[in-house]
Amino acid sequence: MSIFGTSYPVISGSLGNVSLEQSKVDYNFFGPDVIEHKSVLTGHKSYPYSRNRSTFTVDVLLCNYSGASSSLSKFNDIYKYRDSYFYFQPHSDFTESVDGVGGGIEYYMTEIIPYYLNNDITYDGVIIKMMPRKNSILKAYVPAGYGTAFGLDYGGTGW
Repeated sequence: MSIFGTSYPVISGSLGNVSLEQSKVDYNFFGPDVIEHKSVLTGHKSYPYSRNRSTFTVDVLLCNYSGASSSLSKFNDIYKYRDSYFYFQPHSDFTESVDGVGGGIEYYMTEIIPYYLNNDITYDGVIIKMMPRKNSILKAYVPAGYGTAFGLDYGGTGW
């Protein structure tokens, strides 16, 4: 029994729902959002820390879907979200990602990486890296025991 849910992840949005049954999710609840600043005059680089972002990496095993056409259609369903915002539900039997004010968090894909697993001819899996549209820490997914400082930063509203 997982504390966050036991079912598969789901991507939903204006292009329809995509169920990712054959996948595993890697959580990064408090990933730093660091921006590089480079001085035009001196070339000095600084890296100010902005906020925390809750990011996800999803590893989808396309080879576990029945047949090559099913694997291709699943990849196409995922790939159509590459240029649009969507809502991500890490477990379909739990709530969607919500911020501190109860609104859904929109995500976008930063990388889609196909890879070989069983053979060298066809791609057997795809890694999806996604991050939220705005700075936020997931209210519904913050594990107990992470301290009170994280309770002040829900929804990117400030410290």
